[in-house]
Amino acid sequence: MQEHQRPLPQLFRICNGISIVLDQVAPAIPQGPPASERALREIPPTNIQEAQDTAQNHVQTVQLPAWLTFDRQVLRFFAYVKEPLLEVAPEAYRVRHCIMLHHLEDATLAINEPRQPGSSFPCGPVLKRHKFMEAQRTPLDADIPAPEDPQEQRERERRAAGLKTAAQRPQPVLRFQCYWDDRLALYGDMRMLRLYYYLSDDTVHLVEVLRPNCGRDPFPHMLRRMRLPKHPEPVGARPLSEGLRITPPEAYYRWQELRIGGQIEVFGRKVMIYDCDAFTRQWIKEHLQLPDAALKPMPPKPPRKDFNKFVGNDGKVLRFSAVLNPRPGSSPADAAIDLERSFVVSFFLADNALLIFERAQPNSGWVGGKYLERRQIRNPAASSFYGPQDMRVGAKVHAAGRTFSLTAADEYTRKYLESTIANRDRTSS
Repeated sequence: MQEHQRPLPQLFRICNGISIVLDQVAPAIPQGPPASERALREIPPTNIQEAQDTAQNHVQTVQLPAWLTFDRQVLRFFAYVKEPLLEVAPEAYRVRHCIMLHHLEDATLAINEPRQPGSSFPCGPVLKRHKFMEAQRTPLDADIPAPEDPQEQRERERRAAGLKTAAQRPQPVLRFQCYWDDRLALYGDMRMLRLYYYLSDDTVHLVEVLRPNCGRDPFPHMLRRMRLPKHPEPVGARPLSEGLRITPPEAYYRWQELRIGGQIEVFGRKVMIYDCDAFTRQWIKEHLQLPDAALKPMPPKPPRKDFNKFVGNDGKVLRFSAVLNPRPGSSPADAAIDLERSFVVSFFLADNALLIFERAQPNSGWVGGKYLERRQIRNPAASSFYGPQDMRVGAKVHAAGRTFSLTAADEYTRKYLESTIANRDRTSS
């Protein structure tokens, strides 16, 4: 007996979260299997298995597109390029490694060069992803090894030789006490240093010795550990080939050149060696056969002060009015601005020190105040410090990279200069 479906009609509906009664009864929802299943039930029992096999075979014969079948499937190949060198160099070529990516979904090809640390080559994408050629059914050959770059091989051999030398040699470290006299520069000072020389690899490490409450930042290194060249390369263009940049061993400082009382140049800074520790003194004495007198410490001598001159001239100051000379090659507008500035140059007879003060002028744009701190200034014409004989009206003073012309003097300075000239003439006669 065939069953008959009796679906119930809908009388309620939920609208905005509220149950409401329908004015018109909604049609009933059909019940029972879908039409495809009802059609399958209508097939006689003898043909059901045959129909299922036919449907399964039909599904298997459907082919999916390549972009769906090979989605996110990429073939990766490792390759290399031999780049010839046109300049003169020990190596005739360089090897640059690349990675080739073949995307199966659209048969595109991309080539990238991985970035190497410390490399100067513009690494990155060599060939952007695009269709390079149609897919061909070509069998792949066996993997072949990439050749070794001559530069990398030479660098590896050099490092291995250095490690071998460090392993064969003993590991003592020579310690020297040094100083760098930077007092001629603006706000310069006497910088005390400690030099470490590592005999294992002939490297130098320079550390600054800071005094308590000196006001300087505690930088860990004045010079990091490295081989110290005698004549550093100037800043600018360098040869592209590593072979042309090789520095001979004799161009670096060796321990035989570090002597007490000697001077070395550390990238433009004159460093004086004045002492060493007991182990360094004994080690150098045994290896160089030096006498004890050559290993005595030579601390920097403080400058001698004339106490009588300091007491006799205490409080005596010569003051001059000065103008700033224009820089050579400056424009007329800049020269006019420099000539409008006014200065007061004070010379202290007690220690031959100079102090330059700039007068403040309204609406000039220049802030008046101390232009140069009180200090001794070296006279480039005489290779000595400025003295009382150099201070007169009309003279020129070179300080802080500029030139000042003395135009006038105060009453005390005029009387002092007149009395000095009179005493000089009386003494000469």
